[in-house]
Amino acid sequence: MRVLTAKEYDWVGDEQGDEQLEEAKTLLKRFTFIIDQACFTDSMIHTGRELNLELDRNILGNTHHRHDSIRERFANDTLYEYVKHRFRYDIALYEWAKTQSIIQCNNLT
Repeated sequence: MRVLTAKEYDWVGDEQGDEQLEEAKTLLKRFTFIIDQACFTDSMIHTGRELNLELDRNILGNTHHRHDSIRERFANDTLYEYVKHRFRYDIALYEWAKTQSIIQCNNLT
């Protein structure tokens, strides 16, 4: 999130973190396209259509494959909870950005 804000990110202070989260959202609202990496190929195809470009799905590849949950990948609940708290604003920004994405990945079958 600090890449999208002008201030140094305060990992502890909730008030400053909330402020920076809103600042990052404001910047992202100015973007023409927001793409969720969870459905990157479909998003790129859709973006190409919007720009009157024909993109080949075979070149982009297929990114639809199942991953273990993040908690399962950590295989350590203490570490998982620490990282989740440490990056809570980044996670909040990602969750918000997914709702703004050119394609809603949850709606894909």
